[in-house]
Amino acid sequence: MNRRLARLIAGCCAMAAAVLLSAACDSRQEPSPSVSVSPQEQKLLAEMNALGRVEAEGNSYKYRLLATCRLEVEESLEGSLLERHVVSLQDASYVPFAYATGLGYALRLASDPRKSDIYRAMSLEQIERMQSLFDALTKTCIESAPAS
Repeated sequence: MNRRLARLIAGCCAMAAAVLLSAACDSRQEPSPSVSVSPQEQKLLAEMNALGRVEAEGNSYKYRLLATCRLEVEESLEGSLLERHVVSLQDASYVPFAYATGLGYALRLASDPRKSDIYRAMSLEQIERMQSLFDALTKTCIESAPAS
């Protein structure tokens, strides 16, 4: 009798674990829609991601172009995802921000009320380079977008 009860309990636990695992998999974030990226956009994104991999105060960034001129920005802190947000490149303008002396600089969207960093670096030259890449990607994306 004890064996039968143990098997029944083990079977119920296994079934409950399967149900919970299935529910967890179903609630994950949907992947962002893929988009056709031009060779020029690929080049810009590759350079942005190369700059974004250089850590500033433990932060690194990864960029991916989405449909309708939107950019997914992933900020990681020491390898762990810290924040993921989507930036519309339509009518976007970027502003450098200086942290306290010795803490580096950030690039932010001028219109972002949350003041989220879309890039951080220790030198102003890196910020200026990334700003020029964001400007170029914005221009290229908007010019290649289908007319509505």
